[in-house]
Amino acid sequence: MRSLALFFFGALLGCGGAVAEPDGAVVDAAPFDAGPLVDAAGGDAAGDAAGDAASDVGEACSCPAFERCEDATCACDDDALCGTRGRAGFPLVPPAARALVADGEVVRDEVTGLVWQRTTDGTPRTFEAARAYCAALTLGGRTDWRLPARVELVTILDAERTPSLDVDAFPAPIADYHWTASRPAGAPDAAFAIYFGQGETVVAAADVAGAHVRCVAGERGPVPASRVAEGLVHDEATGLAWDREHAEGLTFAEAETRCQARGARLPSLYELHDLVDEARQAPAADTARFPDFPAAPFWSTTPRDFGEILAWVVSFDRGESALLELGREAAVRCVR
Repeated sequence: MRSLALFFFGALLGCGGAVAEPDGAVVDAAPFDAGPLVDAAGGDAAGDAAGDAASDVGEACSCPAFERCEDATCACDDDALCGTRGRAGFPLVPPAARALVADGEVVRDEVTGLVWQRTTDGTPRTFEAARAYCAALTLGGRTDWRLPARVELVTILDAERTPSLDVDAFPAPIADYHWTASRPAGAPDAAFAIYFGQGETVVAAADVAGAHVRCVAGERGPVPASRVAEGLVHDEATGLAWDREHAEGLTFAEAETRCQARGARLPSLYELHDLVDEARQAPAADTARFPDFPAAPFWSTTPRDFGEILAWVVSFDRGESALLELGREAAVRCVR
């Protein structure tokens, strides 16, 4: 049995219990055979609760996502991603609406503008080794390859199937963990990884050589500003309008009913990922746009069928995702 060093199901759902583990669910296939669990809850508790924890915590300064504290000032750690705060800046569409075009050694996404390494090399690496691998890669006539951000890797995730991506666009996929360039706030020795055997996003120990690499290329600009009007947050980048209000303690059916009554709908797993602000924790969200945002799991409308239908939730403690039984309770934020 392999180690469960990547998994934080208890932390994701809090005191309410663990995530459902249905028959057939791949819940203990973590490739990490060494290294302790990452404790990403470090730092000042009062500051974390206020949402001002940094992606690189230290005594000298507090920095946004993809920046590091250096000589008491924040320095960019990833030129392609600084200023994004871990958000997309492009529509996050469901798998059926994606436009992935295979072009020799690469796959082009006509929705996001990103270009992907089509075939991975099958070698698990540490986080830093993964970044170095992408930086040195020459493929498809390009040399601007990099490790994808969490929200970028989500754009090729299909969390309703195994392997959890388009096998026509990406042949012979490795149904295992893949590194992202994103680090959770308050955990300088950790990074987000996505499991392409089932679909969950987890926090992993960065120094453990247990996740694979699929590099990406393409420019990213700062995320456009949102505007607040009539109780809604209008996101110019994605075209979505989110309720500023949320509700807690609802089953999946109750959450759907609430959104329908408000002339809205439940968000998809992919849309929820765009609300995660990697520069913060507990909650990992922008509390200026969304006041009183709880560090709790939120329902998505994206299902997973293991004989028993489950739904994906995203926790805004740190930004991880997991499956939850429909009869359990979680929070909801509706979208239009």
